[in-house]
Amino acid sequence: MPPSGAFAFGPFVLDGGATRLLRDGVAMSLTDRQFVVLYELVSHAGAVVLKDDLVRAAWPDTAVGDNSLAQAMSQIRGALDPADSRRYIENRMGRGYVFVAPVTPVDVPQSAEEIAARLAPYRALLEGRAGIESLVRAHVDRARATFEHLLRGDPRDAASHVGLVNACALQFESTRADPAPDREALRLALAHAHEACRLKNDYAEAYATLGFVLTCARRQDEAIAALRHAIRLQPTNWTHHLRLAAASWGEQRLRAAERTVELFPGCVLTRWLAATVYVGRGALGEAEREVAAGLAALAVTPGASPPFLPVALYWLSGLLHFAQGRASEAIAAFERELAIETTGHIYAREMCANVWYAMGACRLASGDVPAARDAFAETLVRIPHHPLALAGLAIVDRAPDAPTIDVAAPIVIEVTMARAARLVAAGDTAGAARIVHEALIAAPPGNAGWLIPLDPLLGVARDRNAWRDVLALLGTRAC
Repeated sequence: MPPSGAFAFGPFVLDGGATRLLRDGVAMSLTDRQFVVLYELVSHAGAVVLKDDLVRAAWPDTAVGDNSLAQAMSQIRGALDPADSRRYIENRMGRGYVFVAPVTPVDVPQSAEEIAARLAPYRALLEGRAGIESLVRAHVDRARATFEHLLRGDPRDAASHVGLVNACALQFESTRADPAPDREALRLALAHAHEACRLKNDYAEAYATLGFVLTCARRQDEAIAALRHAIRLQPTNWTHHLRLAAASWGEQRLRAAERTVELFPGCVLTRWLAATVYVGRGALGEAEREVAAGLAALAVTPGASPPFLPVALYWLSGLLHFAQGRASEAIAAFERELAIETTGHIYAREMCANVWYAMGACRLASGDVPAARDAFAETLVRIPHHPLALAGLAIVDRAPDAPTIDVAAPIVIEVTMARAARLVAAGDTAGAARIVHEALIAAPPGNAGWLIPLDPLLGVARDRNAWRDVLALLGTRAC
């Protein structure tokens, strides 16, 4: 966009802040591109402005030839002085154009309406960012529309690209558990993330956002590289370290989470991220301590919404309780987690489905078959293809055939866990452990299967000897 200065020449005032040309105080009609060309010439009065520079300024994202610039120049000259096309602007053959009239910088008083109009893009940018940070789907949708509007006004604004990236990535995340997630939103997020980095290659937030999108796309190595670059550019920004923790696993996740807490002690999500590593390692006591610290931090300001408020602390707390034989505490924690469903949180539907599945498994373990069936059914209301809930229903109903599970389920290991749960219910724990072990070996490096030690249908704690190879492999991967 043009600078905000204003210049007077002849009877004209060219006002960059208000994007207007006045003749004797009366606004004249120029297109946006014509205005940019004229502003480039006037702000460099007396100097030759190359044709290529004028084209880049007025057509930044469009391939045009000399003819488009010549047409714009003809229209500008006609608006300034129809009788003398060379009075204000002269050609420099083969090079460009020069503004030859005397030019004086001036101050142009702005009306309240004009000031508000100039501030509107910045206000919209702040409102869009607030919508993203709320992690509420309706707010994220509005934020996407806001950033798309800002980019139509200024397609070279890297901050607006970053905002659009976050909105699109979160829209994808809200559908990631579906058989057909919103991959178009993910594609757009990746495209705009790369564009933000191209436009401003020292912009740490652009690289951090690229890392977030690559994490959503499960391109972990690329995500970690982008996030490490963001941290090199801006080492004390806690959000970059938080995103690195989310993208990484094992000791790398723990160190990134620890650094996040150093920079922002109130970041509760780091406790959940660290706890998942300890679960993978089989260190359930350490996992419980992390979850308890997160819940204590939430309790300090009840009802508040800290940045990136996690939606899974009570769910994980419930699983830890159940795995260690505390069924009533587990159910209480699960019920606390279900309270998020009405908030419209991006991950609420997916998380509440997982909670209902866990509650169903807990009810089944206690012998309350009707309550178990109802809970598994509630899971399927939210995610109809949930593999473990389908397995739970098949166990409850003593179905002889395996439940139908969509082969496009987003996490293949969960399909194997569902098959294993049916084998455990049939008394073949060794067979269950064997197929899970095989699936883990075939899975790419990372956190695949980290929940296996806590899954209530698998019941790993009841026969750790049968699951020793699986637990050893998970522990090795979580190092």
